[in-house]
Order: sequence, then structure tokens, then C-alpha cells
Amino acid sequence: MLSICLIVKNEADKLKLTLPQLVKHAAEVIVVDTGSTDETVAVARGLGARVEHFRWIDDFSAARNYSLSFATQPWIAWLDADEYLQEEDVAKLVAAVTGADRSALAFDLIMSEAPYGQTVRGKSYLRTKVFRNGRGIRFVRPINEQTVDAAGQPVHGQPLPIVIYHWGRNLQADQMAVKRERYLRLYNNHLQTDPNDPYVNYLLGNLLREGGADAEALDAFSRAAGNGGQDRSILVMALTGKMETELHLKKLKEAFQTALRVRELEPFSAAAINIIATVLIAAGQVAPAAQGLEELLQSQQPGIDPVREQMMPRVILADAYRKLGQPDKAAALETEAQELGKRYNASK
Repeated sequence: MLSICLIVKNEADKLKLTLPQLVKHAAEVIVVDTGSTDETVAVARGLGARVEHFRWIDDFSAARNYSLSFATQPWIAWLDADEYLQEEDVAKLVAAVTGADRSALAFDLIMSEAPYGQTVRGKSYLRTKVFRNGRGIRFVRPINEQTVDAAGQPVHGQPLPIVIYHWGRNLQADQMAVKRERYLRLYNNHLQTDPNDPYVNYLLGNLLREGGADAEALDAFSRAAGNGGQDRSILVMALTGKMETELHLKKLKEAFQTALRVRELEPFSAAAINIIATVLIAAGQVAPAAQGLEELLQSQQPGIDPVREQMMPRVILADAYRKLGQPDKAAALETEAQELGKRYNASK
């Protein structure tokens, strides 16, 4: 029922970790090599994947769409070599698509940033990673590609509680610098022809913020938010990046207003509640900040991002209770936050 498609280049070591459980449970695994000079092709074939070749043209969507052309199963999942699913989750995914309702078109999985080689939950978000074959769904944008339907509209799926551990942002400093420079070039090249593209502006904002260029990141997030109205999910992501960057730049009033906009779109946004509470505490309105955080921690809403939903509220709430003269509560929350910090990858 499931074809898994990957595009790779010089990923032999990663494939040794990420491919075996995919091959074991999926009907087929298709690896499209874009010019490897290491043992990638031999490793992929040796592990049981079908290998095809694509001449790299600086366009991830072109390579992705080429990989889709070989898929023969009713459902397709697309992955990268640095995206790891635990074996039980691969089995769950196969079961989910096998038993999917006829109305289901796609599924969103949880992307979680993790240290290389580890299954440690970190900052997380949903991304459409699984969709029906033969419905005209394809990829657009040359970098950080997005799925669209036959009419060119973004595809968003039903969420599944299945985690993909992404190992692409926890590399050595020199590796991250090379990767960041490459992506910066590709983003800027794309924006020269489509400067208002909300998704690529959002991605550029993330990249700039990771590199410490907060002022430039804020500009990119603002452009993304200003042009993201047609896609609610992109608008929320852009506004979230904007408010967190505003807070980091100590633009408290702006961060508060942006967080209110996020809550209009997503009332249970943990990121927005954290920002609002932080600004309220800074303004001396500690009691309402504490109340909002307590409500967040007591919420029974399904969780996606354990860092924003569990760890950060405790850090902020501890500060609130200390200011309210309740040191015992503050100490208990600080201990809980520290324990969660050991469990989760909470890096920027």
C-alpha cells in the first residue's frame, strides 16, 4: 500500500540507519540519487531499495517529482536520508494508509528536531509527508519543496501521531555553515524571481535566525506574514517566527500584538501563550500571566511540540510564581523544567 520516495546525495552513512526499517515494512522504497560520489548507491541497493538517478539541476521539487514517477503503490511517503522513523512507527504508518477512509487525501506527520542518531523529541511541527498516488499531487518550489494538488493549491493532511526525527539541524558547526550557505543561496535565488513567496520568506527567516541575524530574520518573517493569507498554516508559522524574533529583539509590544494575532488563528497556540505571558510578566501583570500558563499546562489538547507546550511554560511560570512570592511553587516548576530539558532537544 505504501511507496516511500527519497532523494539523496552522499548519504551512505545516514541511509544505513534510516533505510532498514523502511524497506522492511513499506511495499517499496525508491531512492533517487542526484550525483553521489560515496557508497550511497551501493548501500541503498544492498539494503533493498530501488535506485534511480537524476541529474541535479538545483531544484528539489524536480528531483522529488521524478521520484514520484516510479511509485506504484496507492500511497506515497516522501522522506530525506536524515529523517528517521522508528520501526514501530513505520508499521503504524503502513497500517494507517491501509485502513484509511476513502475521503482521506493526505496525512501530516510530526517533524521533530533531534540530535544526529538519536530519537530525542525537540521543537516540532506538522508537515504533509504522506499522500495518495495518482491524484495529481506534486511538489513546487526549488528549495524546501511544498506539496500542491492538481489545481496548484497547497495540500494539508490529517494529523497522525507518528514522529519523524529530523537529524539535519544538529550537525557539526562546519557542516551547518556549509548547509546554511547553500540554502541561503537557493532561497535568495528563488526570491529574486518571486520576492513575495510567503513560504520561502518564512524559511529564509528561520535560516537567518539560526545564524543570529535576527533583524534580517524579522524582515523575512514579516514579508511571509504579509503574503501568507491564502494559506492559513503558512500564515501561522510566519507569525510565530515573527513574534519569537520580536521577543528576542526585546520588541515586547510588537511581540505581544503578533501573539494575539496567532491566538486569533490558533487559540491553543503554546508559542503564543508563552509570548503573551512573558510580556505580561515584564509589564508587571504577573497574575494573569500565571493563569494563562496554568491553563496551558492543564489543557487536554493533543500535543505536537513538547518544548513549547511542556518545558517553556514551566520555565516562564516558575518566574511568575517567584515574582508572586511563592518560591516553593517556582522551585518545583524549575525542577520539572530541568527534567524535561534533559529529555528533550531544546536547542534554538
